[in-house]
Amino acid sequence: MYSVSSAPVIPGVAMKRFWVGLMSIALLAGLVACGGGDHVASRPLGVAGDMEGIWNGNFHSNVTGRDTGMFALVTAGGTLELITDDCAQISASITASGPFFSGAGTSYTQTNCDGVNVVVVQPIPGASTVQSFQISGQFDDRTGTAIASYATVNDSGTIRFINFYNDYFNDAGVISRAAGSYSIKQRLTALTVDPSGNIAFRDATGQIFAGTLFVLDPTVDIYGMTLQVGGQSLTGLATLVDDGDGPNNDFLFVVANGVLAYNSELRRD
Repeated sequence: MYSVSSAPVIPGVAMKRFWVGLMSIALLAGLVACGGGDHVASRPLGVAGDMEGIWNGNFHSNVTGRDTGMFALVTAGGTLELITDDCAQISASITASGPFFSGAGTSYTQTNCDGVNVVVVQPIPGASTVQSFQISGQFDDRTGTAIASYATVNDSGTIRFINFYNDYFNDAGVISRAAGSYSIKQRLTALTVDPSGNIAFRDATGQIFAGTLFVLDPTVDIYGMTLQVGGQSLTGLATLVDDGDGPNNDFLFVVANGVLAYNSELRRD
């Protein structure tokens, strides 16, 4: 294992823990709230039911026994994009029936990611880095939290959705709000969004990829996003959240295509 100061970020094997830092900043700033009273939509619930929104929480592996932080984006239509604080990534679709929800998708254990703190970890010998993923769980209206069980070919465990971001219902998902330049200090990683939603993303190695940011629902703080990597098109979600330095300061995206997975958290310049 190598630290950032002693090794370059290697696409495909970079692992990071920036999400925990973001969660801590948001919690300290009073921008994350839990509890059913704050988790209320002003419109009928969608396919995802009460799971719709922006969450953080805990990801527990039964195989390794390890607990890691997680950050998740869930649309009303049931799209779930989740990343753990060591950079594993999940793209899935879920459906809710009352308080219960379930779904399936793809788990990526090695992703192309970058953030404030990066640790390079080599792939686990003999384990596929892309696996099928299943999830089933229940939302607790009393506490405004949720718990789910997950399973892949090589692992199983528990995901706890603990803190709900009020930004989701409080901020509009419009392009003008996200337009601007973002970067990570002392790193090559940077991203720009122009007023039309065109994206230019530069990764930690200096490669530049084009993409688009588009509105899914202007009343909530989740965007759709595409990223062109070589000849492949990756799709997923993005959001813009407040942190201790100000509102609309952190741009976060999670995209994948079943083979490749990219995600990053950048601060507004």
